[in-house]
Amino acid sequence: MPNFITSSGTRLNYDVQGKGRPILFLHGWGMSSKGWKYQVEHFSEKFKAITLDLRGHGSSEPSEDYSFEALARDVKEIIEGLSLGTVSLVGWSMGSSIAMLTANKYPEVVGSLILVSTTPKLVTSEDFPHGQPEAMLRRLAKQIDRDTLKAMTEFCSLMFDEETITEDMWEAVATKPWPSNDTLTGYLKTLSNADLRSELAKINQPTMIVHGMFDRVSLHEAAVFMADRIKRVRLETHHDEGHAPFLTRPEWFNTELEGFLNEFRIGN
Repeated sequence: MPNFITSSGTRLNYDVQGKGRPILFLHGWGMSSKGWKYQVEHFSEKFKAITLDLRGHGSSEPSEDYSFEALARDVKEIIEGLSLGTVSLVGWSMGSSIAMLTANKYPEVVGSLILVSTTPKLVTSEDFPHGQPEAMLRRLAKQIDRDTLKAMTEFCSLMFDEETITEDMWEAVATKPWPSNDTLTGYLKTLSNADLRSELAKINQPTMIVHGMFDRVSLHEAAVFMADRIKRVRLETHHDEGHAPFLTRPEWFNTELEGFLNEFRIGN
């Protein structure tokens, strides 16, 4: 896979498959671009499907800056650097946070937004009960320091129903080697502090939120919260799925995404 060097000097790994209107896929925390395998296979037949390993993930270089602002700048630079024009930006979990900020900070490069299994605020608070306890993230950080493999395996198991997970699905998310402990905990710090609720009303692009009713990482109530505050939005819920519906129900996910993309025809 080719590499792209950002203005900050960070080497990012990316891949481009197919021709046509560009779709850029952003993965979640601790994962890599290979999680989008079923989407690349499907959309590269009609679209230009671009996948990117975020800083410190997959084959991309680590960094000292894991802020969402820095990551949004990376995304903007690779869109411009690859002459993609205006893209449909698909983000999963943490990737959705980066996608939202990219859309708001650099609207000239994002024509439509697809937010998968997302939340504007991962940590719960008095005015946002739809998140995870802060103690959970602290505990996960300690587990990573003790045994990264065990910690990440347990985290990945939250994404799937044990009765439906397949070896193929597991291989798509269980990246080996995992990102370094510094990378994983650096991103956890960003996730712990992030609050993007004020960004929701600023989103002007046509937006689709895709969520599983039984998501144990990003709660479905958070998706409803977002849908109530984004102007041009569609919420698609799968009532039998968890945190990774694009892997567990790829045909359903791809059909919903393609329908949305064809309704809002943007890009090259």
